[in-house]
Amino acid sequence: SDRAQCILNIRQVQLGVRSFSNLKGFDYGQDVSLAVPPVALQSEVVGAEKFVETSPICPSSGSYSYGGNVIPAKGALYLTCSLAGTNRHAPDDYSAW
Repeated sequence: SDRAQCILNIRQVQLGVRSFSNLKGFDYGQDVSLAVPPVALQSEVVGAEKFVETSPICPSSGSYSYGGNVIPAKGALYLTCSLAGTNRHAPDDYSAW
């Protein structure tokens, strides 16, 4: 279903953010734009030869919002869909993400 694909997109980006933060030694809540040198988190996670090769597209034409340059806390999503409230385009439980 469209909901399931959207949630997979969100999960894939979340895994990319977690992988990046683990590899580079960033902690939950850390603003990577303040690192030396500064880091643009979305650009480090999404793009050619990155953790997620292409920008995800919601199959129901929702729009995605990225969480900026802060590594999200455990249980907080980095990528959210505009259809999260109306079409349930959000995981039911992401407390361990």
